[in-house]
Amino acid sequence: MRIVLGFILSLSLYSCGMRDSREIVIVSSSIDALKPFNKVQGEKGEVFEAHYMDTQEIADRFGVDLKGAKQIQAFGDYVVAVEGRNFMPGESWKIYSGSVLGLSPGNFTFTANEHGELVDLEKGIELRNFFSSMCLPCPGEPNILLLISLDTHECLRLNLIPRPIEHSWGDGAKVSLVLGKPNGLVYYVYGDGFKSEETIKAFSVSSGEKRQFDIRTNEKGSFYLVLEPGVIGFEGGRAVLSLTRIDCGEDNPSAKIGYSWGKAVNNR
Repeated sequence: MRIVLGFILSLSLYSCGMRDSREIVIVSSSIDALKPFNKVQGEKGEVFEAHYMDTQEIADRFGVDLKGAKQIQAFGDYVVAVEGRNFMPGESWKIYSGSVLGLSPGNFTFTANEHGELVDLEKGIELRNFFSSMCLPCPGEPNILLLISLDTHECLRLNLIPRPIEHSWGDGAKVSLVLGKPNGLVYYVYGDGFKSEETIKAFSVSSGEKRQFDIRTNEKGSFYLVLEPGVIGFEGGRAVLSLTRIDCGEDNPSAKIGYSWGKAVNNR
């Protein structure tokens, strides 16, 4: 088992870290690339966001009855609604979707109209009427959506996690574990909403192997670390990350976050 500590330097904008080969995008596992995001703002003020829709919203959004909505849902376990605004008129963007396994391009190329809205001019479809059906991911695994500018190569990226592994405290502090590699041997841990330079005692156990260490948040109350829970002699199993906040008075609020690793990761 290995643990790597670090700090989150930028939470809003980052490189997509991808390479395009034969129309398949492979996403790198840089530490900030998989942080949960359902909304991002681009360099020129563009806004790209998405959310999961329930059956009723699908029916309302696409003007169908509940039976028709369920037929749309049948394409995947989750249906994602996409929104975009404030794009530079005339600029063209392509959309990709997938997971940590890789991303495939959609059959749509959107161009911003005079109102900054993205429209596929050939098919007559607006981005706000676009939806993506995604299969049930593993716990902590992100569904990924990318918009890539065909003019400037700017990349806007969303990481949607329908089955989060996380813990929240009443003061707004939150810790999320995100599956970093499809083999289940890497997890990224993101912490936000803590006190500036707060100290957290951490204890990690994986298949009987134990590690104890301290985490110190940055001036914005954020931190990240990499968990590699693999243990020699085991192909997978369960692990637990225990966190105790020692700068919060006598209570010292704590949390235990369990997760599966290696071949024990299932339900892809």
